[in-house]
Amino acid sequence: MRKNLVRKTLTREVFISYASNDLPAAEAVCAGLESEGYSCWMAPRDVTPGMDWSEQIVEALFHAGVVVLVLSSDANNSHQVKREIERAVSTGRAVIPFRIEDVPPSKSLAFFISTSHWLDAISPPLERHLPRLIAAVRSHLLSQLDATNTFPIVVKEIITEGNESTLGKDDDVSRCRIVLRVMEAGGHTWNIPVPTDEDTIFTIGRGADNTLILKDGHVSRRHAFIRRRLDDGEYEIVDGAINSATGTLTRSAKGIFVSGRRLFRASLNNGTVIQIGNSQIVVMKLD
Repeated sequence: MRKNLVRKTLTREVFISYASNDLPAAEAVCAGLESEGYSCWMAPRDVTPGMDWSEQIVEALFHAGVVVLVLSSDANNSHQVKREIERAVSTGRAVIPFRIEDVPPSKSLAFFISTSHWLDAISPPLERHLPRLIAAVRSHLLSQLDATNTFPIVVKEIITEGNESTLGKDDDVSRCRIVLRVMEAGGHTWNIPVPTDEDTIFTIGRGADNTLILKDGHVSRRHAFIRRRLDDGEYEIVDGAINSATGTLTRSAKGIFVSGRRLFRASLNNGTVIQIGNSQIVVMKLD
């Protein structure tokens, strides 16, 4: 249960690193980003009470797509900020310095962000500088996604019954090559097989018309789908939903995270871990 509770707060696109004296500026940054649909993680707002603070920060940094550093003299003197930026850089996270005070980064911070492009927000009000920050965040996050927006897929109707997701009546595990182990934040865990048909897509979302239903406010009505590729027959998960009439793809609001990274599409191998909203899905191959 403890890991589920930690996991519930961690799947955020942007980690905000700041000194405690810069809380108003950090909150303004967070509000600006979240108003544009980008989920943020910042302490102490997103720290779960009674759990290890440092562990939660490490996990949040691992799952974030980009880190925004609120740069000031207080940040320069903050050991916590230094540790967060060091950790972010060591795990390959992009860092965007957002300078709210006319000071250069300290030597210890400069060591980690010397190649980063700074954004200045020195002249008030801070809010008028947020569009440039939002654009930079958007650019970094989009660079992590596959650029493909559309591709042809033949859609086959999936049957769902009640609150539990099921396959069609003629589907069973013997016809499947992979099984998904689904673990919801509330502790509900179950297995669901994925059919092998190349003309079937396995949909995941909040809506009752999905193959796998995740009743979670952080999950889109049609959030993602799994299909078999025609070229090699392997499975892949794709973020978003296909419009059966036009063949176009609409991506989900919150995205999918595969092995800790936000991706547009990814191959599914034995042991692949997928995070959708507050639920974790582990892939188990049967062959």
